[in-house]
Amino acid sequence: MTDIERGPDPGSRPTGPPSDQQPTGARLAAARERNAGVYTLGEQDHLRTLADDSSARVIEGRDSLTGAGTGYRVATQDAARPNTKLTHAEARLVGALAASDGTLRELADAAGLAVDDVAQVLGRDKVTVLSKPGCVQCDATARALTTKGIDFVKVDVTDDDQALDLARGLGYLSVPVVVMPDGEHWAGFRPDRIADLDGPGPEPPAAPALVGPRL
Repeated sequence: MTDIERGPDPGSRPTGPPSDQQPTGARLAAARERNAGVYTLGEQDHLRTLADDSSARVIEGRDSLTGAGTGYRVATQDAARPNTKLTHAEARLVGALAASDGTLRELADAAGLAVDDVAQVLGRDKVTVLSKPGCVQCDATARALTTKGIDFVKVDVTDDDQALDLARGLGYLSVPVVVMPDGEHWAGFRPDRIADLDGPGPEPPAAPALVGPRL
């Protein structure tokens, strides 16, 4: 596993072209794919449609991540109103986030929200992988989860102090740290644990558990 340290890391920044330099069609297709990762087909179709519409509005300049973040914040504070209002505000935020590029902290800052709020919205029912750049075991964990067909959110602890505090709060001094939606967690590259997860993909190849760098 890889040691965890505080502070920014240039490697944590997006390496691809900024979203506003990509063709509109390509940006919208990428955003819709991200929305599909949050809202599954079936009973969440209407929320996915709302998120896709929000993505289109942001890409076309008719809405913004800041506006979606404000709407979500207002909805969360209005606890007396029906949950539908919050659910729709969340879908709008999901779509705006999907249409935007950046680290988790950058997205949260642009939306005017806490990192935890953004992580919760994007990571609904997903595995969270706490990682850092240059961590071989982190990359191996991400590949194994992808091969297994497991949805997950990858958070860079060198760019997110709250993620770093979470890893340490769970008692770990190195990454990767994998946190399940039900609160179960482990550290290191654990193909045996990943093999036990329910997913549509094939089982990851047998390999020993590996410990990464220290925090």
